[in-house]
Amino acid sequence: MIRNKYGINFDLGVPLKSEEDFQLLYVELNEEKKLRFIKWIKDENEKHLLIAGQIGTGKTTFIEKGFKEAPVTYDIQISLDTEIPIYTTGAFFGVFLGKILEYANKLNIPLSPYNLPGDLLPPKYKNKNLDTLLEILTGQAISIKTVEEKEALFKRIDKKLNALKTLLRIIIREIETKQGRKLFIFAEGVDKFRPQTSEYTLLLDFLDFLTPYKTLYEVNLVHAFGSQYEWQKGQKIILTAAAFEKIEETLKRRLGIYAAARKEILPVISRLSGGNLRQALRLLLEYDYAETQLKKDIPGAIEYSLQRVRNDFLDSPTAVMDPELLKTIHHDKYILSGVVADFKSMSAVDSLYMNRILIGDEADESNRWPAAINPLLLPAVESFKTLPESTEVRALKEWARAHDVSPYGLDPYGYDIDPTLEHGQLFELLSSAHSKFSPFKITEILDSMASYFLDIERKDKVIIGYENRDAVELANDFLIGKAGTYRPGHFKDIFITKPGKKDIVEFIVDSIEVDSTKKAPADGYSIFFQQKLNEKELLSFDQKRDKFIDYKMIWWIPFDHLKDYLRHWTQLRQFFKIFHLEADILGSLTKEEIEEDLDYARHIDFETQNKTHVQRRLKKILKYLEARKNG
Repeated sequence: MIRNKYGINFDLGVPLKSEEDFQLLYVELNEEKKLRFIKWIKDENEKHLLIAGQIGTGKTTFIEKGFKEAPVTYDIQISLDTEIPIYTTGAFFGVFLGKILEYANKLNIPLSPYNLPGDLLPPKYKNKNLDTLLEILTGQAISIKTVEEKEALFKRIDKKLNALKTLLRIIIREIETKQGRKLFIFAEGVDKFRPQTSEYTLLLDFLDFLTPYKTLYEVNLVHAFGSQYEWQKGQKIILTAAAFEKIEETLKRRLGIYAAARKEILPVISRLSGGNLRQALRLLLEYDYAETQLKKDIPGAIEYSLQRVRNDFLDSPTAVMDPELLKTIHHDKYILSGVVADFKSMSAVDSLYMNRILIGDEADESNRWPAAINPLLLPAVESFKTLPESTEVRALKEWARAHDVSPYGLDPYGYDIDPTLEHGQLFELLSSAHSKFSPFKITEILDSMASYFLDIERKDKVIIGYENRDAVELANDFLIGKAGTYRPGHFKDIFITKPGKKDIVEFIVDSIEVDSTKKAPADGYSIFFQQKLNEKELLSFDQKRDKFIDYKMIWWIPFDHLKDYLRHWTQLRQFFKIFHLEADILGSLTKEEIEEDLDYARHIDFETQNKTHVQRRLKKILKYLEARKNG
């Protein structure tokens, strides 16, 4: 992603990776913890380590920064969220086996004595050699045949798992002897596995297998609470809510030279974030749009940003919150380790995993973790009393009082909620904070996604839930066609049906990548979900969300389906904006507006292919409007 050295740098909270990213945007949130991490990286004989934190606390950026400063790198990286084609125990060990064999081969360690190709490859293979085995274990599955070959091999590995573990340990021992140190493994993406799912359960044995080595685990905070498994008993570096001052500094970096004009609102946004870095960045992005594009005043822009980010991160019409748990958190301002450890309370585990409850600091000697309900779930905006009494702040306070929310503060460790509230009253209070996917007009959606089309470097992603199937393709044509009048670009439509045995995420990504190899890649993709996804497919989307990071996308999903999907997509929705497309959305468009856009498109200086693409989409809308008028 190309960054602006002097101006605003907005994204959807994607982790920092490049040198330019760190130079421009990095703020040190955890200096002491980073130094501990670097010390661990440099010590060749260290035991395994867990980097743990809730979604959006900056784990990936923290890890990347540590390796940059060490500077030492791992021997083997296994991305458990994106590199595993199917979630079985045999697949986890199979992909890891492929990486170990590749690494040992690079070190010129003889592998023929182990006869792994002969023992693992089915009889149908004539060339039972290492290259064939590695191709199946680590190669990309681009057809039904290759998917079936991988699946068959992983099943064979599952049946021979005990013997294979022994051989893996022997090969790793040879690697360590040759290198004179422990094997350094980075197990990335454990944090994408929701506790108590079958996929998480199948992963546990593999995670335990890695504990004798110098293994770095990237995990969600809830994974670090337990001690049932060996991998959970390792050293831990816990990333919790950032100090509000650090959040403000981060927001200033994103605003660049324009930070001075926002200095009074930044403390408000930082408190609304609850100390969660990604939540703060998304609130700032939406606030900026509301103020600059929608021309809202400060209270209106705050309200808009709260609504939008709540929709994107937390809102789910089918989610149920436990009022007893929330009332206790409000009253006590902490959560006990025992409530979460070993997943004894799934309500607590889910609330932490979904960021409904935010952890503010590490546990004290009594195993009490400072905790608070996410500010986005509370209709509460009164900690502005700590800000300078400017005209804008006074207006913001008046807005809070007008909305009858002034009794509650935004300080994440100081909510003054009446402890005598009945459970039902508290649940009603919290539920009333939900916007339930407030509808937006198509022009508002287009404006909100303006940077999505105008900035070629942005990789924004949008989910639009719809009720009227007939209107969807027309709305898509209008959205892409209208955007095409702003700048040249080509969007490809992809219609998703069930891919048979192939994992649906792999199917989508392969559809994009195969298309890109035939001709220049599209600027973005409109993806239409035509059949309802089952629970296994929904979990695959959530666990493999990072496969979509490099693509611009609009996903069109039936609204009734989307309401259920979102409760499964805790991870995925972090990088998406979510809208509800009303059934009569096209009713607000006029024939004159489309004709004006078409006329403009005829005269813009784009390549012929792009101009034709824009005109074709706008003409479809014009035809629809003319037919509607004639009736």
